[in-house]
Amino acid sequence: MITFLRKALIPRDWWTRRSLKLRLAACFTVVSGAVSLVLIPAAYTLIDQRLHLEQDRQLRIDWALVEAHLEATKDGGIQWRSNSPATPSSAGYASTWFDVWSGKKMLLSHWPEDATQVLQPPRRGGKKAEIFYNIKLEENTPARSLQTVTRVDGRRVILRVFRDESGIRSTLREILAGLVLGLPISILLAGAGGYLMAGKALKPLRAMASEAGKITS
Repeated sequence: MITFLRKALIPRDWWTRRSLKLRLAACFTVVSGAVSLVLIPAAYTLIDQRLHLEQDRQLRIDWALVEAHLEATKDGGIQWRSNSPATPSSAGYASTWFDVWSGKKMLLSHWPEDATQVLQPPRRGGKKAEIFYNIKLEENTPARSLQTVTRVDGRRVILRVFRDESGIRSTLREILAGLVLGLPISILLAGAGGYLMAGKALKPLRAMASEAGKITS
């Protein structure tokens, strides 16, 4: 790969006239740059997965807390349990969005009550107990959703909880910008380090050549 790039981009005569030290440093720089180009997407993907795994864990906690405080009403609706000491505005719940749907995809309840409800109905779950997916909340806010079928006072409903994903996306953009901006710097440092290492590695050879030059016929 390096040989192909060298032949395609650098004239042969120019390359062979360069010092061995410079050529070794150039090869080291190219290899380091190629490794960095592979590692940047891998690092970004790993961070993205870790952040979303943590968010999904928080969504499971939100779902369990909300599900424990719901009750059915006499008219067939779903509401926050009237005798519960906590409310959706209490600490630990205030950042949670949720809605409850009937099995026929009819909206029964949603929170916050004064906010625009999520217009997209629940997705088909098939045989999956939990369904995670991305969705838009009011004002086009990106969010992550957990949807699970449950029973409230014996009634089968679909409970969804949401978490704002704006913070995660902003963090990922900053990380990606840092990785991309740091790539040229890392390549330059790799080239400088390769040049110094090549000089040290070739120093004994230069000493031997100097001694050999002193030997006359």
